[in-house]
Amino acid sequence: MSTAVLTGSPTPVSQLQPVTQEFSERGWSYTIPYEDVNSTSGVNRIVAIANAAYLNGAKVSIKQSFGKIRVDCVYPWNYTNQSPSTEFVPLWEMISKKAEVSIFNWKNPLAANTPMADIQTVKGIIQNLSTYTIGGGTTALPTLSANATELLNLYLNDVTSYMVFVPELHYTQTVNSQYIFPASFSNTGMLYSSTTLKSVFNVPGNILFGFPSAGSIPSYIATYNPVYGWFTNGPEVRQISMFKWQIIQTWEWGLWSTDMYGTLL
Repeated sequence: MSTAVLTGSPTPVSQLQPVTQEFSERGWSYTIPYEDVNSTSGVNRIVAIANAAYLNGAKVSIKQSFGKIRVDCVYPWNYTNQSPSTEFVPLWEMISKKAEVSIFNWKNPLAANTPMADIQTVKGIIQNLSTYTIGGGTTALPTLSANATELLNLYLNDVTSYMVFVPELHYTQTVNSQYIFPASFSNTGMLYSSTTLKSVFNVPGNILFGFPSAGSIPSYIATYNPVYGWFTNGPEVRQISMFKWQIIQTWEWGLWSTDMYGTLL
């Protein structure tokens, strides 16, 4: 049995030990093993290396067997090519979320093809239902278009909303515990066009999804200065393992009033 001691720095700098580099969806990891004889002095040396590695941000695992003691120091970054303070792994996702809007919302094709005057009449009937014959009153219903009549009947039968799909863009940075750029709230609430968002946040060109297109805007809401764009949510930060974190930024696509949410960037 060899009694040679593999010595070196407890950080992966100029050591003689073999190393293992691995890259996964959680980023780089860099594993360095150290071995010593399983004696009091050997155990002390291995424990000292393990403690020093832990203080430098490594996950450590000590094993003892057949006269040997070994520690594996796993650094959650690529120590040879990157700095732990700036290394991150980017992940872009487009997620289709569902939301409910009023059955009278213009996104509902039935409502979009109903004159606004008729929609207002239907809303008035609903608000004063008890005065009309369908609600037990004496007032006859006014003449309504076919679409308006259908909207009224749907509402009275508890169909009060319409399902829409809302694209949501997610940008996740997987980082280690020494990362020096924390999540920022400075752009929370801002509106971005797709072009500006791609430029400012360096969205890669090889992503496997497209960006939504701006649709038409009904004339009756034009007075609120609406624009299609991406609304910036506040960031989320999660610890996913002992030394790994995720910083998550999301944007929601929609039609936003610049009077309420500010200028489209």
